[in-house]
Amino acid sequence: MKTDLSHRVLAVLSLCMLLSFATSAQQEGTKNAKPDPDNPASITGKSAPSAYKWANKKTKLDKDGDGIPDALETTPINFGGVLVTLDPEKKDVILVVDFVGTDNANLPTVESLAILLASFNSAPVKGLKGKTGIALHLVSIGSGYPLPSNSSIGTIANDEYDWSQLDTIKQNTIAANNLGSIPHIYHYCLSCNNYGGSGSSGISRNGISTYSQFRSGAVDSICSLQGYQSSVQAAGMTAGTIMHEFGHNLGLTHGGYDHVNYKPNYISIMNYHFQFDGITVNGAHSYDYSRVLLKPLDERKIKEKAGLGSKAKGLGTQFSYQGYQNPFILTGDLTKNVDWNFDGIIEKQAYPWNLNYPFDVDLTWLVSEKNWDNINFTGGGNIGGAVANSNVSDLVNQNYEGRFTKVPDNLKCRELTDADKLAIETSQRKFSVEEILGPGVKMKITKSGNLTLYTLEQ
Repeated sequence: MKTDLSHRVLAVLSLCMLLSFATSAQQEGTKNAKPDPDNPASITGKSAPSAYKWANKKTKLDKDGDGIPDALETTPINFGGVLVTLDPEKKDVILVVDFVGTDNANLPTVESLAILLASFNSAPVKGLKGKTGIALHLVSIGSGYPLPSNSSIGTIANDEYDWSQLDTIKQNTIAANNLGSIPHIYHYCLSCNNYGGSGSSGISRNGISTYSQFRSGAVDSICSLQGYQSSVQAAGMTAGTIMHEFGHNLGLTHGGYDHVNYKPNYISIMNYHFQFDGITVNGAHSYDYSRVLLKPLDERKIKEKAGLGSKAKGLGTQFSYQGYQNPFILTGDLTKNVDWNFDGIIEKQAYPWNLNYPFDVDLTWLVSEKNWDNINFTGGGNIGGAVANSNVSDLVNQNYEGRFTKVPDNLKCRELTDADKLAIETSQRKFSVEEILGPGVKMKITKSGNLTLYTLEQ
């Protein structure tokens, strides 16, 4: 296993700093605290809380459990002249990708869309009759909303984001492209320079702080990478950010079990460590939600010999220490004997160690999840819905989520820093549709007027 030896000496000092935290945490952990995802600091019991399962249930009207009534999946749906063909036996998701500006600076590249298609297509999710994966249907808007491409969309005040300007842009796109009669079975993503004057890479309309409500998902999201969306070099960052915000729309959180970020046992695009560059599987980059539930970590008693368990085979991870600018990167065999404190030896005794800085310096259980098992397709109740006999008219003209959503620190999304921009501009990493999709897989592109539909040929 490879480690960064330059950090070892200072890592020992960090261990000393954490001893005081350990004493109080061990005192609190004498009893099993009742798991409370809305208050992760309370998870200090002797045993880790069980991971939740939130996935949609299959129903008589929706036998494949994708939130879209089967009756709507038997006939192609006309998206402004582009026919979207769904499958009642395989999970489908529709995402409309819009953008701001007339110079295409915020228009995501075909390469970034290919990454999204490939990620969902390979999802370890079962449909009916042996069908696997999720069929993602990307409807791209061909001309940007007539504002300068560097415009800031919406405002933030008192930790609340005002979505009214996005609603205006969205309704304009719906009207201009004859989408008004389409059932509410699609998600919407606006690609822009920034929102609310922030440096955040994106936001989901799922700003609900109550954990169980957050799990119900949302419909709208923003990708705000300051014009780098149109750069092929940033195709991974763009795809990762769209997928991250889309994940919030699908009910996924920054921490899996909770909103706690930067967990080294949560190998997912939802974790800030992996949003821009993807996760590492057998040494290769991949943009993916977590496919396995790794062992929970008790930060009060880190056991290096235990590692992350057999399910971590082939996975790389990252974690950060207080006082260090860059994250530590671990590759190789993480299943056991992981040198978490980077002192060059595998400790025999357990010790206290904070592994999810800069989110917090608390010593608690870090519990992950298998994201693909917990996808919620219903968009907070705005997609599909309780439809008597799958009547299309019942799915049109529904109300969207509230105008304001909360953006407290634990829900704010990753900042795009000067270092990130430099990494894009100097990147030697190349993306091509052929390499992304792999041998034998082709992208199907269908155009009609201002709309382009991207799918994979099945």
